[in-house]
Amino acid sequence: MKRILYIFFFLIFFGYILQLYKPKVIQLFNFSNNQESGIILPSQLKEISTHTLNDMHVVEAYNETKDWELFADIAKNIRGEGVWNLKGVKVNFYNEDKIDFTVSGDSAVYDSSTRGLNFEGDIVGTMTNQNSFATQSLSYNPFLRKVISDTPVTFKSKINKSSPLESNGMTLNAHKMETHIVSQDILFSEGVNGHYSNSETGNIKISAVSAKVSKQNQNVEFFDNVVMFWPQGQFESDYLLIESHPVTQKIENILFKGNVRLHMDNRFASCGKARLIISSQAIELDENPRIIENQNQIEGEKIIINYLDNSVIVNKMKANLSEGAGR
Repeated sequence: MKRILYIFFFLIFFGYILQLYKPKVIQLFNFSNNQESGIILPSQLKEISTHTLNDMHVVEAYNETKDWELFADIAKNIRGEGVWNLKGVKVNFYNEDKIDFTVSGDSAVYDSSTRGLNFEGDIVGTMTNQNSFATQSLSYNPFLRKVISDTPVTFKSKINKSSPLESNGMTLNAHKMETHIVSQDILFSEGVNGHYSNSETGNIKISAVSAKVSKQNQNVEFFDNVVMFWPQGQFESDYLLIESHPVTQKIENILFKGNVRLHMDNRFASCGKARLIISSQAIELDENPRIIENQNQIEGEKIIINYLDNSVIVNKMKANLSEGAGR
């Protein structure tokens, strides 16, 4: 009996704690039409005398921190149940009360009861670092607090307009995109393909299972079955990181990790980690690196390849085999 009472009081206490820390969601509507204008709560929407609103403005706060803010030129109540068809839509998504990224579109459907948003048509998203994405369908899930697109999406990095050849000029295509509104990253998956055009590296093409793009800088990560084609050869790895200069956006380094393989003309290399360094025109191979060229195999603690003159530096050479070498 005492055990049952302990469990009963524990459940009451636990429920109290849950209520104490339960997120508080607050919404306010600002609107105007020919008869009325003002700020109202969602429960008061049915009191509006018309089913068409001009200049709708919705703000949602999560635990007293602004989550998102919606602007619409025209809003029509399409079912009389708090479901609104919006035209000329812009939504600002916030992180710590600062605009993180903005989504704009010709039309959207907003459900004031579930607080869900669904964009359709030509949709453009812009981030504070001036990167952007475009897609044809996008939704906001208020329970997961995620922005999701299940249609083909194209992401583009900021381009230095004064000297476009000195910027990354990155374009990334995928079939799916999602981001949590307080996350620092955007995730892309299903058929990920990236393309870079840079005066120092030439054209670079990357394919992977998924990718992660930072909202704060120009760095991009690629995951699983990564293949990179570039003028000097081909890389394969489990992971790839594009490291870019924070101001010029130029690619500084490309890092490869996990089952790294490099194909350059008649030369093959493998290792656990590699770094392509643009400034020194070098490829650094670490973690059990080896090179096979024709019938020669070289292993060392670290191998550095100059990809312009094809010279090789081997630190602490472990082997140099001329017969029976294979891949």
